[in-house]
Amino acid sequence: MILADTTLLIDFLRGKKEAIATLQNAQSEGIYTTEINVFELIIGVYAKKQETQKDVEKIFAMLAQFIILPLERRATLRAGEIAGTLIKQGQQIEGTDALIAAIALTNGISEIITANKDHYERIPGIKVVGY
Repeated sequence: MILADTTLLIDFLRGKKEAIATLQNAQSEGIYTTEINVFELIIGVYAKKQETQKDVEKIFAMLAQFIILPLERRATLRAGEIAGTLIKQGQQIEGTDALIAAIALTNGISEIITANKDHYERIPGIKVVGY
């Protein structure tokens, strides 16, 4: 099991060859993403202010290929632990990244495919896979 981060999803939507190949290679393992990643994708659509409906439709067509994990209380608690521990160590982390990692970990997923390796590689239990 492997989790696709927002960077991979965006690059796939943009037709980047490495993102397409990475997703095709990972499909046999079962590819997951989270509602937090969906949230980040939708922010991007509305922030650019053009062709909103068409882009939302493209996102949901792509997401049909994934198992989308919800945010549940145990993941919220784990995200708080991750973020709080890193902050105490002097390492800031975006709240969404802590939530994504926690959702993955609480669902037994330890690998995240992302172009933003530095966002996740300091989180214990997460293996970052680049593309």
